[in-house]
Amino acid sequence: MIVFPNAKINLGLHITGKRPDGYHSIETVLLPVRLCDALEAAVHPAEVSSANPEQSAGSQSQVINSQSRSPTTFTMSGIPIPDDGRPNLCMQAVQLFREYIHREEATPQERGNSFSRKALSVHLHKLIPAGAGLGGGSSDAAFMLRLLNELSGTDLDVRSLKKLAARLGSDCPFFLSDGPALASGRGEILHPIELPALQGIQVGLVVPPIHVSTAAAYAGVVPKSPAASLREILSHPTETWKKKLVNDFEEHIFASFPPIRDIKDRIYGLGALYASMSGSGSAVFGLFPVDHAASLGDSLRRSFPGSFTWSGPALA
Repeated sequence: MIVFPNAKINLGLHITGKRPDGYHSIETVLLPVRLCDALEAAVHPAEVSSANPEQSAGSQSQVINSQSRSPTTFTMSGIPIPDDGRPNLCMQAVQLFREYIHREEATPQERGNSFSRKALSVHLHKLIPAGAGLGGGSSDAAFMLRLLNELSGTDLDVRSLKKLAARLGSDCPFFLSDGPALASGRGEILHPIELPALQGIQVGLVVPPIHVSTAAAYAGVVPKSPAASLREILSHPTETWKKKLVNDFEEHIFASFPPIRDIKDRIYGLGALYASMSGSGSAVFGLFPVDHAASLGDSLRRSFPGSFTWSGPALA
C-alpha cells in the first residue's frame, strides 16, 4: 500500500509565550501543499530478513525489533535525510503503534490483532527537503500511522490517531486532517479555517541549501502578543497580507542567515502578492496570482539555481 505524505507551509507564525513544559505557545495557520513524499508499506506473514535489504542508489536502511518475531525493515531513497542517530520518524510511528495495540487497557480486538506477529517492510522516497520548515518528517510519521491503522485492520478513529501522532511531534496531528487549520498550543490544537483569499493563487517555494536549527530558532525569539489575530488578517485579500501577516522567526533568522532574507526579497521581485519564510526556515514561499501559473516553475528554477524549487496551487 502506498500513500503520499504532503508538505505544509505556515501563513503567519506568532510565538505568544513560554510554557511550563519548556515548549513555546504558538499561533499559526497551517496550509497543506501538494509537494509530497511517497511512503509504501507491506505486511508479510513471515519475518523479513535483516540481511542485505534491497536498496536503490543513495538509499538508507534501518531494521528495528530485529530480535523479535515481527521486525520492521525500512529503506529510503530520494533526498537524503541527515542522520541524527535516532530512528526515522516513520519507524518511531511503527514502534508507537505496535506498543499502543498491546497497551494494558487495549481492547480484546486490539490485543488479538495478528498484525503484531507479522513482519513489515517500509520504503520512503523523500521529495520534501528535511529541516526546511515544511513538516516533511511529521507528515511521514502521520501517514505511517494512517497506513498501519489500515494495514492492521485496527480501525482507530481519527481522534485516537491524532493523540498518537501528538506523541511523535507537535505538528503531526495536522497531517491526519485535510485542509488548512489554525494551530495553537504547541501546534497540536487545531481548528479548520476557510481561506477564500487563496482561490486561484499559486504557491512558489524555494529551499536554499541552508540548515536552520529549530532549537536555535526558538532560542532567538522573544514571545509577545500579536497585534492582530490571524483569522482577521487572513480574511482580507492576499495582497493586503504583506503589511500585517508576520512570521516571528524571520527577524532573528534573517539576521543570522541574510541569504534567506534575499530570497524573500527576490520572490517579491518575481511578482508575489505575499512572501514569507515557512516555520523556522529555511524554506521561503511566495503566493502568486493565477496568471503566473504557467511560467512560475521555470521562473523559480532560473532565479534560484542550486536551490530546491517547487510550485503548485495554494488550495487543492
